[in-house]
Amino acid sequence: VKHCASKDAPGVQENAAAALANLADDPTCRERVSSCGGLEVLVNLLNNSQTDSVVACAAAALGNLADDDQNRVSIAKVGGLEPLVRLCA
Repeated sequence: VKHCASKDAPGVQENAAAALANLADDPTCRERVSSCGGLEVLVNLLNNSQTDSVVACAAAALGNLADDDQNRVSIAKVGGLEPLVRLCA
């Protein structure tokens, strides 16, 4: 999760967000990513990254994490809905 926050390394951010997206396919990992602050970090990437591939990987990770009911609520609470809707526009 901490590698997603590397401000000056879009390649690292992309790879880390992609890894989180893959991990989030597993229900146990979804809870762990959320409990480690992953939702906030991914939403931050959506809001602040200027790199399309980073944004795409962060959105994919949040999509997989949203397979969990509690994570859907938590994504909304940390401000994740607005940037996701912006991507659809």
